[in-house]
Amino acid sequence: MEIKEKFEEFKKNEKIKKEINEALKNLEDFLTKFPFKNNPEKIDELTPDKIYKKGNKNTFLYWILDGLEKLGGTRIRDKKNLTKEIKNKLDKFKSLLKEALKEDTSLSKKNRP
Repeated sequence: MEIKEKFEEFKKNEKIKKEINEALKNLEDFLTKFPFKNNPEKIDELTPDKIYKKGNKNTFLYWILDGLEKLGGTRIRDKKNLTKEIKNKLDKFKSLLKEALKEDTSLSKKNRP
C-alpha cells in the first residue's frame, strides 16, 4: 500500500479522529485554566494547592502529568516527590515557568534560574 493510500485510510479512521479531538479539547481546557503564555503574570498566582492537591483535577500538575497525556505524556509517575519538590521551591518553579515562556530563545538554550 502506498503512503497516499495509507494516509487516506488514516483520515477515515473515526477512532483516531475522536482521540485527536479529545486531546485538542484537553489542551484547550488546560490553556484556559492556565493561560500563562498570554498572561505570564498569572504564574505569580500559583499556590501550592493550585500546583497540586490530591484528588483535584484542576491543578497544574494534574494537567501536566495526566490531563494532557494523550498529547504525549511525561511518564513521570512519582508525583509525591515531584509535588513536594515543587512546593518546597515554589518561587524557583515559577521562575522556571516564566523563563520557559520567553520566545527569544529556544527552551534547550535557556538559562536555568
